[in-house]
Amino acid sequence: MPEHNYLTKEQREFFLEHRWLHIPNAINKKILDKWMSDFWVRLGWDKHDKLT
Repeated sequence: MPEHNYLTKEQREFFLEHRWLHIPNAINKKILDKWMSDFWVRLGWDKHDKLT
């Protein structure tokens, strides 16, 4: 198995078993806020209209 320098052994094992991994603060909150501010518009949906 290749060496990984960023995850702990426990994180790697968890990911291999569950196929997901929570990494707090992996993406800067300002970037996420900007991206999410127009998320629905970019999808062509209305966040207040459950039909979309």
